[in-house]
Amino acid sequence: EVLVTNGDFSDGLEGWTYVENGGPAPAPYVIDRVLYIPRTDVGDTWVLRQLLTTALVLGASYRLKFTVKQGYVRVRMGVTADSGNMVSVDRAAGVYEIEFTASSTTAWAYFRPLLNDQIVQVEVIHVERLLPYAGYDLTGVSDGVELIEGGTFEGQADVDLWTERGAATISLIDDALHIDSSGGGYGGAFRDFETDPGSVYQLSGEQVAKGGGATDVDVFSGPNNGASYNEFVAAEAFVDGPFFFLPTTAALTRVDLRTGGNGVGEFKQFDNISLQRVKPGVVIEAVAVWGGTDGQIAFRLSDDSVANEIKVHRLNSGTLRLAILKDGGLLYGSDAVGAWPDNTEASLRLEMTDTAAGTFYALFLDSVFTGLGAGPIAYPDAITQLDFAPVAGAKSIKAINAR
Repeated sequence: EVLVTNGDFSDGLEGWTYVENGGPAPAPYVIDRVLYIPRTDVGDTWVLRQLLTTALVLGASYRLKFTVKQGYVRVRMGVTADSGNMVSVDRAAGVYEIEFTASSTTAWAYFRPLLNDQIVQVEVIHVERLLPYAGYDLTGVSDGVELIEGGTFEGQADVDLWTERGAATISLIDDALHIDSSGGGYGGAFRDFETDPGSVYQLSGEQVAKGGGATDVDVFSGPNNGASYNEFVAAEAFVDGPFFFLPTTAALTRVDLRTGGNGVGEFKQFDNISLQRVKPGVVIEAVAVWGGTDGQIAFRLSDDSVANEIKVHRLNSGTLRLAILKDGGLLYGSDAVGAWPDNTEASLRLEMTDTAAGTFYALFLDSVFTGLGAGPIAYPDAITQLDFAPVAGAKSIKAINAR
């Protein structure tokens, strides 16, 4: 959809109006699709502006793109011809993309030179609405496929699926898993489950009873591959759940329920133990097409200040790079194997889910990447260093931009 009439100045000044700013000055003109706006040595010049003929969608996100070939210019996107700025920036020569939220259905594009005795050259101005995205659920939604068979403990067969650990015995009492300490140490019961690297899982349950002297620790979880068994969930109480975790290696995941204490007769009873794969907490899908421009950004996720950023962009070799940045510094970078051909469409997908610790894990799933190699620090650890603003106790993405 074309929002700016004659934004490439192919029809001269058609669609644009200009008014004096100060005293008389040479009028704006166009040569070879480049706009020239003179400013005299005493500051007299012109303001070039245009009312966009297509109404903006209130609250929607837009991108203003323009190129300054020479000079120093003020560029605005205003609610009126002279005020109510949704965008107001001063820029020297360069290519710019600025995103904004429509605070009005009407919008004016505006240019004005800022330096005396100078002719500003502007090559193109374009406004586009950002693509819609595939869906939100910041809390995470399970896919409904239960991995813990018999977690409601409706019979002894469900109890028999668990293995006693340490100084403990297990039994069925009141349709719940009863774990009793036999003394001599903290025992428990565990089960191992197949989980997929790169998928987020949710673990939940209920502690329905406990004996005197029992601690508040209910559950541990981690990979059964020789690593620490509490890598995912460490000494947590079910009342504080559910708990989210992301396996990063191919290994069985162990869920370990703990007895209430190390004395004889100290016990815990558990019910409704559940382990499910989580649908993406935030799913962003964008279709991008290379146009042959080195450095082109196909996908970007950032906060308002762009201090924290995840982006996919084109290198000068034509290959695709995933970059994770914080305060302008590269935390992680990985290149696709082989070039992405010009004019070839590809779907980019990013999945994000908040964890028990309140941080985000994320993973690109598109086949454009055949694998993610080592970066300056391990992926996805780089994601956890990004400081997206917390909202109501959970992490929240403030801006999602793609093209």
